[in-house]
Amino acid sequence: MNNNQYQRAKFLDVFKYSFGGLGSNLAYILVMSYLSFFYTDIFGISTFVVSVLMLVSRFIDAFTDPLMGILGNHTRTKMGRFRPWIIWGAPLLGLLIFLLFTAPNLSPTLKIVYAYVVYIAYSLASTVVNIPYHSLTPVLSQDPQQRTVIVSWKQGMGVVSQFIVAILALPLVEAFGGGKQGWAIYGAFIGVLTTLSFWMCAWGAKPYDVCDMTDTKKERVSFLKDLKLLFKNKPMLMLMIAFGTDVLANATCSSANMYYFKYVLGREDLVPTVGGISLVTGVLLIPLLPLMTRLLGKKKLYWLGSAFSILPLAVLWIRPAASTALLMAAMGVFGFLSKIPSTLGWAMLPECSDFGE
Repeated sequence: MNNNQYQRAKFLDVFKYSFGGLGSNLAYILVMSYLSFFYTDIFGISTFVVSVLMLVSRFIDAFTDPLMGILGNHTRTKMGRFRPWIIWGAPLLGLLIFLLFTAPNLSPTLKIVYAYVVYIAYSLASTVVNIPYHSLTPVLSQDPQQRTVIVSWKQGMGVVSQFIVAILALPLVEAFGGGKQGWAIYGAFIGVLTTLSFWMCAWGAKPYDVCDMTDTKKERVSFLKDLKLLFKNKPMLMLMIAFGTDVLANATCSSANMYYFKYVLGREDLVPTVGGISLVTGVLLIPLLPLMTRLLGKKKLYWLGSAFSILPLAVLWIRPAASTALLMAAMGVFGFLSKIPSTLGWAMLPECSDFGE
């Protein structure tokens, strides 16, 4: 089919919608990069408790994420299918981000209870907002090539998030007073910014996320039926496995980041600098991605990006106490290559959904 026959989104609406990438990645990068460090070194919880908490939360996500997708798909309101979840869920998510990085004076047992309750609540709120947000990409445009452009814009906003978190987090925490106070104020700042970003995203999707309210026929929600359809969609299953391992690898790398710089290199001052190198190389990929997908195709490019992004991390695994120059070079290469699968996964998702339909 010719691209002109597809429904395409207006540029201004794509720009507004891309702010969801800012809100989504602000919370994700902050939690993945600093929450474990905050819990152990600031709040005073053992690494074992934190590890179990993360594991329990992932098991919960494995159930709630697909459930949220089904609920969003079956929602019918005057505000659309997905936008209500984003509009009402965003301020709750922002509040929970603040609470995540708040360290109240509690007994050791109550600290663990507080961490479990707040982190699991945060994970649920993140699901309520992020799943509908990502579900809006195919709603905005039916054109596969424009979807890649839309995802590139989303990831571009993710780069802004990376700058705010990876480069500015530690300096801003110190500027806000350091320690518990500094982290609490910074958490509040990220919470407000996340909320505003998702509201901007919902505004951009308003012309496209519409429901026919004159249709009185009620759709019956069947989790088992939708799950059966998922298991019949082989491309979707393959993408879920590939993208899941990619997210796991990046989350593990981000969680170990502060510990690596503090306890292996003894150079916490390098965190913003190395983060800046990865940021710059990641930015270089964004305008190149649509061209690269035209030349190689999304599937082949995803495979190559995943395979070669292992190499710079393998270098640091072999030489953990690397020189500053080697460290920056390796993380610069990783910042470029790892962006390929992390961006393309979201661009391929709507097409797998179309295949299922």
